[in-house]
Amino acid sequence: MPNNNTMLYASVGADLIHFDIDVAAATLTRRETVSVPANVQYVWPHASRRFLYAASSDSASGMGAAGANHHVSSFRIDAASGALGAHGAPIPLPHRPIHMSTDIPSEHVLVAFNNPPSARVYRINADATLGAEVAQPPDTDPGIFPHQVLAMPDNRHVILVARGHDAASGKPEDPGALKVFRYDNGVLRDEVSIAPNGGFGFGPRHWAAPFGFSPHETVDLRVAAAAECTRDVHPRRGPAGGHAGVSGKRVAGAG
Repeated sequence: MPNNNTMLYASVGADLIHFDIDVAAATLTRRETVSVPANVQYVWPHASRRFLYAASSDSASGMGAAGANHHVSSFRIDAASGALGAHGAPIPLPHRPIHMSTDIPSEHVLVAFNNPPSARVYRINADATLGAEVAQPPDTDPGIFPHQVLAMPDNRHVILVARGHDAASGKPEDPGALKVFRYDNGVLRDEVSIAPNGGFGFGPRHWAAPFGFSPHETVDLRVAAAAECTRDVHPRRGPAGGHAGVSGKRVAGAG
C-alpha cells in the first residue's frame, strides 16, 4: 500500500536515516538507514524527486585537516515507501565538498569546494546515475572560500557564493563576493563578481531567489550575509536576459 506520509532524510556521520512524517499526528517514525563512504556534507534531490544525491568527505570542516575520501553518491527513492537504495556507483571528488546542488532539470551536479577553492560540474546520466566531470574554462575564478553553488531558476546562470574570511589572529580580512556565471550545458563562463565595498564586510553565505520567481522577469535575489560579518541581507537585482545582480541596495540589520 502506498505510503502517503512526507519523508525526512537526516544525516548522522556517514549515515542517511529515513523517517516517515505523519503530519496530522506530528510524529516521526524511523525507517531504514543507508551509508555513504564518509561523513555526509550535503544532500540534494533530483528534479523528479525520485532520486537523492549525497556529498561526503572525511575532511575536517572549514580550513581543517584534509582527508582523502570525498564522493557524491546517488540513491533511488522508492515511490511507495520512501526507502533509499544505492543507484549506481559513487563518483570520487578531489577535495571536501562544502555544498552541492543540481541544475534546474537535474542534468548536472554542481559542487563547491572551499579548500582549495573551486567549483566543479558533473554530468547526471539519463538514468539519473552520476557521470563524468564537465571541463571548465581555465580562467574560472571561484573567489575566496566558496560556500554555496546554485543555478538560477532560468538555468542560464549559476551563482557561486564566496564567503571570504573574517580578520582573525592578526590576519586581515579576505573579501567575499557573489560569482555570477553564464551557464550552458554544464559549462561556467563569463564570470562577473559582485562585491560591495570590494567585498570587505560583505561575507555572503547563501542566496535564494524569491518565491514565485519567473525567469522571464527582472528579479531580486535575497542574499544573506554571513552571520559573523554583519547579519545583513543584500538584495541584488538583475535582468533574466543578462547577468544577475549587477546593481542593488543594501538592507541592514536583517538578521
